[in-house]
Amino acid sequence: MWSLGIEEQFYFVWPLAIWFVARWPKKVLPLILIIAGISFGLNVAYINTYPVATFYSPITRFWELLIGSLLAYMTVYRLSVLQAIQIKYQHWLSALGLVLIFLGSFVLNQKSAFPGWWALMPTVGAALVISAGTNAWCNQKILSNKVLVWFGLISFPLYLWH
Repeated sequence: MWSLGIEEQFYFVWPLAIWFVARWPKKVLPLILIIAGISFGLNVAYINTYPVATFYSPITRFWELLIGSLLAYMTVYRLSVLQAIQIKYQHWLSALGLVLIFLGSFVLNQKSAFPGWWALMPTVGAALVISAGTNAWCNQKILSNKVLVWFGLISFPLYLWH
């Protein structure tokens, strides 16, 4: 319920901020970067002093969702740049993203100061996999495997049920 609460708060606040700034498209990217930077900075600054508050606070976790907003921005306003990156580096982006996600699942444990700097690993990893696009080799051959797709389809309902 906690992560759904973070998401709900983000989805109430963020559309209003985008709606307000969307009249000036050149200000959308700075808004994303500034809010993500502040959120990440607070996350890193408070993780050792207030670990529980840092973990549960939407203010220190919005940066993770804003990475997705950055990808959405690239799709809407800089599609040609995103496509150029995909054409040149899609396989590497996807592979590096998967490595970061899997590395995070083996390196992180209960003693890790999470989120903090550690949260970059799975968050950036997921962003890299998504930004690589559907034609990346890892996305086509590994992530499109029927067993993994099945787990993906049931993972969120299981998470909610749990």
